[in-house]
Amino acid sequence: MADNNGLPKAVSVRALKALMTTLKDNIQIVILNACYSKEQATAITEVINCAIGMNAAINDRAAIIFAASFYRAVGFARSAQEAFDQGIAALALEGFADESIPELLVKNGVDPSQVFF
Repeated sequence: MADNNGLPKAVSVRALKALMTTLKDNIQIVILNACYSKEQATAITEVINCAIGMNAAINDRAAIIFAASFYRAVGFARSAQEAFDQGIAALALEGFADESIPELLVKNGVDPSQVFF
């Protein structure tokens, strides 16, 4: 998120969770493609079925490759789990060591292989 000057602005976990709570009827997954976003993704899964967060710093190019492959899989009607797996496979195919950084987190009782968009 950016402030009025276009500079990065931190958003609290509480604020993200509150926002997602107001939108939960229309969202199946949230992707946080920013470094060290696992904590926020974990909080989001208290109200949204799935979230992807990064457990460490991720190379910009790796983040783009992951997201592009993930969204491509979604476009071909793959499940959240399959789309995530394809994003990870794309990182491995490109030789990025960052393939362990994205994490798919799910709400209790949700099977990501049964979540479709």
